[in-house]
Amino acid sequence: MSINIYDKRAERDKRDKKLKRQRKGDVIRIEIRLWKEKLEQLFANGKVVTKLNVNTCWKLYRRILCAFTPRKVVSLKSKNEFYKLAVKTKWTINEWPALDYLLARRHPKVQARIRREIAETQLQTYGINWAKLLPKQMPTEFEITKDGLEYATSVEKTN
Repeated sequence: MSINIYDKRAERDKRDKKLKRQRKGDVIRIEIRLWKEKLEQLFANGKVVTKLNVNTCWKLYRRILCAFTPRKVVSLKSKNEFYKLAVKTKWTINEWPALDYLLARRHPKVQARIRREIAETQLQTYGINWAKLLPKQMPTEFEITKDGLEYATSVEKTN
């Protein structure tokens, strides 16, 4: 079995640039590939698979993805958010705390200001909750928009 996850946004952005249009949101494509033994094990109790049911495929797809939950990702939009992450995760550079090393050549007033700003900074994380994103039953209604076929919600955003 293999799981391939593609970031389709870059491909879509390239195509949209040619068409001189912009769309909001991120797009990913997820493929789960099953070969002989795994396919037979999951769909036909070890026997040769002769036909597939779409609803059964959906349930298996959802079950596999729900077992695979990636770690949350921190969104870093500024230098202070980078510094905050360095402090929070206790990064070191040449055995110095990373923030001390990065600010060493700055004026003490600038160091104090940056440390205050870092203390006030909240890191934003993004996570994927497959159980929330993928309905238990295969969707029966799809919305066809100018951007394509849609049914799913957006990625969960947390503070």
